[in-house]
Amino acid sequence: MSQSPFLLDLAAMVRAGAVNHAWSLFAGAGLAASDDPAVLTLKGRILKDRARAAEGGARAELYGQAAAAYLAAAPLGGGAYALINAATLSLLAGDEAAARIHALAVLETADDDTPYYQAATRAEALLVLRRFAEARAALDAAVAVAPRAWEDHAVTLRQFRLLLATLNEDDGWLAVLAPPRALHFAGHMAVSPDDEALAGQVASLVSEERVAFGYGALAAGADILIAETLAAAGVELHVLLPADPAVFRAQSVIPWGEAWGPRFDRLIAEADSVRVTAPDATDVGPQAITLAAETAMGLAVLKAAALASEAVQVLVLDEPGAPAATPWTRAGRRQRILTAARRTAAATRSPQSVSPQSVSRLAAFLGCALDLSAETDPRDLLRDLAKAIQDGPVPLTAPSWSGRTLLLVYAAPADAARAARAIAAALGARVRLAASHGLTVMAPDPFGDGPLATSAQAEVVAGLLAATPAGAIHLGLTFAAVLSAAGPADLAQRLMDLTGDELGPYALRV
Repeated sequence: MSQSPFLLDLAAMVRAGAVNHAWSLFAGAGLAASDDPAVLTLKGRILKDRARAAEGGARAELYGQAAAAYLAAAPLGGGAYALINAATLSLLAGDEAAARIHALAVLETADDDTPYYQAATRAEALLVLRRFAEARAALDAAVAVAPRAWEDHAVTLRQFRLLLATLNEDDGWLAVLAPPRALHFAGHMAVSPDDEALAGQVASLVSEERVAFGYGALAAGADILIAETLAAAGVELHVLLPADPAVFRAQSVIPWGEAWGPRFDRLIAEADSVRVTAPDATDVGPQAITLAAETAMGLAVLKAAALASEAVQVLVLDEPGAPAATPWTRAGRRQRILTAARRTAAATRSPQSVSPQSVSRLAAFLGCALDLSAETDPRDLLRDLAKAIQDGPVPLTAPSWSGRTLLLVYAAPADAARAARAIAAALGARVRLAASHGLTVMAPDPFGDGPLATSAQAEVVAGLLAATPAGAIHLGLTFAAVLSAAGPADLAQRLMDLTGDELGPYALRV
């Protein structure tokens, strides 16, 4: 089923959490009575998400309407996918008789989905029919055909838990879908290069926690030792560096001993991904280090959220004791502390001289692209925009215009996210919003009063806005990660189908 750009935009809004706005546009476009299968499938998706946010009788009614939409799409090309949604949603609506009819139809319908989803769809239909032993066998078969399809497993896990709760059945047998965990790692740099005891503790922790994904830097000491242990265990290693690898190697690896250099090089070559969070940084300054660390934390959180799993942090300290508060602990996430005495000398050379850029601050940039079409009264739009901004967090600088886009700069992603939600609520489809976060140079504004913020983040925002639908809020990777590190894991939703890049962009739930 091909979809028009308008339907794709609506689907993006739904994934971003702007469900009510998507429904308003859907109904306003006269699509509610359409018999096009793509439209019916999207209608079912929107109604399903609206039902999840409703309560009592309203929830059951919306689930029933969603089931009807999927059922109508089934003979028009929706196939087993539409039928299983009709079955499940009918059960959630309280109509088990209809759910059974649709589930039986699923078992008799050819399914052209992936082998995993063919087996998982069959398992779901058997679950609706209360044929639990057969459902479990079908689910085992699905996992066997795609044992590492963890994000697909997460979709199934959430769905089956909901169905089993509706059927008042225990969900313990879903352990076959138990997803692995994501790990953020960090530690001090004076770890002995041959600390086998620490390596053994890390290996035990990785096995015990069922870690499959690791996120962190590669400074000399604990970082490199942990990363080597992860790589040896077959864990996906994702490296986040605060500066170019050559700069980072010279300032954060070699000064602690030449032996660390080749180990750093091997890990860079073996890592599943290497990302520099401040490409323009000329030294490894504290702001750049903070940005890389919080991005690594956030990516671990986002990965775990995508898998319906948990993110855990391991820190290597030089002596027992509670570490300083970080976004991780403030968000209440679980932390494992290991200790390793400082057994190496201090760095053999002083860090390079601090460049002007290293004293830059971190800032979040928010772009607001306005709809100034002939049907829009610019005075009303600008008044609503100004009020939304004035009622929210105070920007670091005066707002600035570039064509029809207003650029705002905030101290942190949480402030920019709060402002973005307020603007989206006030302007709806009259605005597109995008945000990015990174190093920013602050200087006196030679053209007016107050400070001026200059950063590559403004260009990142402009690029994001080009693919952002009306009423939605898209986020750059670093913004989404830092926001998630400090708060709930479901604030940002990955939009991987827009670019094929599993790391973004993201949409802010509104």
